[in-house]
Amino acid sequence: MATTPPAGPATPERATQPRPMPETPPLGAGRTATVAKRLLFPPVPPTPGMALRCGKVEQKGPAFPGTILPVETATEPLEIEDAPEGFHARLIYNDNGIHRNIMKQPLGSKSCWAYSFAMLLTDVLRSGKEVTFDDKFHRWFYSAQLLTAERVHEEAKRLGVDLSLTSIPKDTPLETLREQLQASGFPVLATIEHPTFSGHTIVIDTITDTDTTIRDPFSGRAFVIPNAKMSVFFQGDDDESVVGAEEKCLSIIPPQQQAEG
Repeated sequence: MATTPPAGPATPERATQPRPMPETPPLGAGRTATVAKRLLFPPVPPTPGMALRCGKVEQKGPAFPGTILPVETATEPLEIEDAPEGFHARLIYNDNGIHRNIMKQPLGSKSCWAYSFAMLLTDVLRSGKEVTFDDKFHRWFYSAQLLTAERVHEEAKRLGVDLSLTSIPKDTPLETLREQLQASGFPVLATIEHPTFSGHTIVIDTITDTDTTIRDPFSGRAFVIPNAKMSVFFQGDDDESVVGAEEKCLSIIPPQQQAEG
């Protein structure tokens, strides 16, 4: 006759209470800005421009096509009284016999408008015009991130530098900029579309029938670019309904036009 095996030891009942969650440390106890930022702000998808500006990747190759012009330290640098830190005139390049100052925006900053404007101001100072850099300009320059052409136009006017703000037609960008250069006698600031940057501003020094010479604040270099390749940077979005589809430029208003105005 079959026998029933003896019963084993009783199995303890499975706990029915939920497992306690670990305590979250308060802000300041190893849970400061990083966690707070994650909780308060939605994630921003990385873009090539953002990664470059944050210093997470390096620019592969030159920022622009064409020829990189040699940059040297000025033997007799332009004296700039009361200029903000970073606004200096130590480096120059030779633009067909004209010494033009080169500046490089800090890595990780989005201050291409401010440093392009600073390079233009060195050309204004070299012309003999006096510009006073007061405390308000210092604060403006140090906080100049993601500026617009309109904000630079306003600050230039406050400094006594009259600029003309115009749009750059997509069908004739270099022709329009060349007219601005010839009328003002000074370099022109221009926004461009760039495959690496999420919007960018440069200084355009000269335009000939074949080439365009620019200063780039991101790389701190000067380039001579064939016009066929330079025109591509002004194409923008083909949809005319897109706000800001046309790029903007700022140019010095000639003295005679200032007098007439």
